[in-house]
Amino acid sequence: MRNKHLDKIIPLLKVNFDKDFPAEKKVNFRVENLWLEEEDFKNELREVYQKDSEVKFSTVGPHRLDLLYDINNVKSGDILSRGEQKLLILLTILGFNQHMHNLGNKHSIFLVDDLPSELDEENFLKCLELILDAPGQKFVSSIDPDFLGIKGRFNTLIAL
Repeated sequence: MRNKHLDKIIPLLKVNFDKDFPAEKKVNFRVENLWLEEEDFKNELREVYQKDSEVKFSTVGPHRLDLLYDINNVKSGDILSRGEQKLLILLTILGFNQHMHNLGNKHSIFLVDDLPSELDEENFLKCLELILDAPGQKFVSSIDPDFLGIKGRFNTLIAL
């Protein structure tokens, strides 16, 4: 079932990356599924049992799925700024959100904590625009008082 959804999500991600990520930074990604064949899975569970017991969660299984990103054939974490990483993850989340919406007008709830942190003004405004344009309900927080300067963009603004 996961692959059925991924087959629909991956094209949405590609569109998002091509449209909203800097053109000079070509995004490639691959899906790494940590669910192994039955015999390999049993062996892997045995190998990680001690570590998983210590950390109190399982590191292999059907719940594990990693999206690994490369930018211009370099691991994304080695080449992108923290703000660019934030934009990349936001575009990924928005792709998943669009897929949920396409499934039957299902809406997500976005809780975005301290959106302006680690973003320059251009990327902050781009991220904000993407969030506001996405279907669903949004809660966006910031500790930056300048964030209030964009209050006209929100239905409700609460300054604490």
